[in-house]
Amino acid sequence: AWVLFDRRWRPLPRLPEPRAAGGAAIVRNKLYVVGGVRGRGASALATTSLYLDLRTLGWRAFRGLDPPREHLGVAALMGKVYAVGGRTGGLDANVATAEVYDTVARGWTRLPDAPTARGGNGAAAAGRQVVVIGGERPGGTIAPVEAFDPRSGTWRALPPSPRPRHGAAVAGIGRTAYQALGGPEPGLTVSPR
Repeated sequence: AWVLFDRRWRPLPRLPEPRAAGGAAIVRNKLYVVGGVRGRGASALATTSLYLDLRTLGWRAFRGLDPPREHLGVAALMGKVYAVGGRTGGLDANVATAEVYDTVARGWTRLPDAPTARGGNGAAAAGRQVVVIGGERPGGTIAPVEAFDPRSGTWRALPPSPRPRHGAAVAGIGRTAYQALGGPEPGLTVSPR
């Protein structure tokens, strides 16, 4: 892992285990790494979550997601880490599972399932909600956009994406969620110019 600080790339301490296709969020000087895979095959799904204390630069492991999954959306909102969707295998193994990690109480809580099962999706905090965008399934990319409101504990539909993508970069600031890049078709495809 690397960090761009003061216009220079600096290495971070190595992850305690190999990891790909997970999600990350920062809460209170800690970088949380959630979900992902440690190698090939279904048994390679990451069963632990990790955080890097950005002050001490030490990694710690903590309980993972239930079920373990990869290619999921992860976002930080109001001091908590949200994990939504992902998959437990191939494109036909998407889940609608949503969980929240309380960084103070140090525990995961299961939330109501998202309306759409999706893998290869992104998530962002925008307008005090967790917005979930994109994803893929065998039949194509996923256009519905959904938001979870932690205050009411409910999901609602937002306007669908005019250009559904999977593997997209998703970020939020203020009340706005952004989607950029990503594949327009399932599998290894890329955004046109």
